[in-house]
Amino acid sequence: MPPKQIITKEQILESAYEIVIEKGLQQITARNVATKMKCSTQPIYWYFDNKQDFLHSVYLYINKRYIYEMFCVLEKQDFFVETTKWLINITKKSQYLFSVLFYFNGYDDDNLFDVMRNLVDDKEIITKLEIQYQLSNKGARYLYMRCCVLWASVNRQIGKNSFFKNEDQFLDFMSSMFFEAIEFAKLKD
Repeated sequence: MPPKQIITKEQILESAYEIVIEKGLQQITARNVATKMKCSTQPIYWYFDNKQDFLHSVYLYINKRYIYEMFCVLEKQDFFVETTKWLINITKKSQYLFSVLFYFNGYDDDNLFDVMRNLVDDKEIITKLEIQYQLSNKGARYLYMRCCVLWASVNRQIGKNSFFKNEDQFLDFMSSMFFEAIEFAKLKD
């Protein structure tokens, strides 16, 4: 007799994440995840108390994964362009993923857009903006908030708006808006 397959919580969450990318959070059920994993639903019920607990865990798993990525991107030299590219890649990967990360408010946890907006008090990012663009603390905070507003438009512009013919045209537009925001931030000083 072959040994029993040991299924971990991480494997379950990763399979659920793949379903979210393909079909959306609404398609997360114990049966769908078990089918994807080619196992019974029993391991899922072992780790999660109920469907709500399971969905919440999937949401937190996805959010945690991308919050980590976001901080890695924010560490790059040209964080605005790199973050814009990162958001475009999320949108390209899955419209469902972008919606879960930025628009889902089903739990008390902050979605990724809320996390980004709340970083206005993150001293490391604000200091980086102060130095890189010769801004005061007030100007750097303003610039970061403007960046969040610009980034919030990424999903609507890519894939839903035929105004931009390609990614480079969109990045050029976003960069010009960013440099305009820098000028306004300098006026805040």
